[in-house]
Amino acid sequence: MEIRPYEDGDELNFIDLDLSLEEHPWNRRDLNNWHWKYKGNNPFGSSESMYCYLKNELIGHFAFIPLNYLSNGKIVQSANSIAMMVRDDFQNKGLIKYIGDKLFKVADRDIDFIYGIPNQRSYDLHKVFFKYEDWMILNFYFAKIDEFEKFNLTMSDINEIDNFDYDYENFWNRAKLKYDFILDRNKEYMNWRYLDRKDTKYLNYKLAIQNKIYAYISLKIYKEEKIKKGHIMDIITIDNNDDLNNLIFRYIINIFIEKKVDVIFFYSEIVENLEDQLKQKLKVTYKRNLIFRKNPNKNFNLVPNNKLSNFSMGDSLEIF
Repeated sequence: MEIRPYEDGDELNFIDLDLSLEEHPWNRRDLNNWHWKYKGNNPFGSSESMYCYLKNELIGHFAFIPLNYLSNGKIVQSANSIAMMVRDDFQNKGLIKYIGDKLFKVADRDIDFIYGIPNQRSYDLHKVFFKYEDWMILNFYFAKIDEFEKFNLTMSDINEIDNFDYDYENFWNRAKLKYDFILDRNKEYMNWRYLDRKDTKYLNYKLAIQNKIYAYISLKIYKEEKIKKGHIMDIITIDNNDDLNNLIFRYIINIFIEKKVDVIFFYSEIVENLEDQLKQKLKVTYKRNLIFRKNPNKNFNLVPNNKLSNFSMGDSLEIF
């Protein structure tokens, strides 16, 4: 048995192993997704992966993607751990610990903390083997779009954009100051996250009223069988007040109505600030654990504060 970093051609075996294991039917990984995620233009650095082979057959994998966070304005080196996989006939034998130990040995050279959103099957493995801690519970909200009527808004104020430019960068440099802890959503990251990906398309918008920019919004729309679904990936604002959050949400609903979306499904802290008549239409239908692991070799004591972190679907590089 051999556990080693990536070598040319491993991605083909990765796809085969993933297809044999992954349960959900949507947004399946393919080679385009793999190249974007593992070999793309991530401004925060190159991914690290560990591949486990037995007799030239891939039986296990674990990886992390570097992502910088801002903690009280200071850069924190972070990563999103993803794609913990062990072939069915090698599960429950402790193999993933050997793969993970090699992966985290690499991570602990530089990374301050790593976070993940594991499925229930791998949640305990993360906590027992690799000392992940609970960060928060992510509530996934669901609503049928026909529960909303189109709002009377000036839709010309919200326009789709084809890239995140210097106007966005200036906006972000002001917006990030209101958070104690947040992913560094600079323009290089946003262009990689929402424009470089070839296996899916995101819709990115700028909300500007009377030439003042109030928000940037990223959405995802796709079909699962006959159902057209909408996700709210990211909402970035400068003025964090209830009136603005309610206005932004109404614009988003109007876009989903215009795009003939059937249902919406998302997690976002904006829900906490919505007025009751909007919030009551949203039902929590799914929960997922957000967990994190601190580098044992670094003096990193921050426990991220979910009230000031604005964690969204855009922080995860898996599934969405």
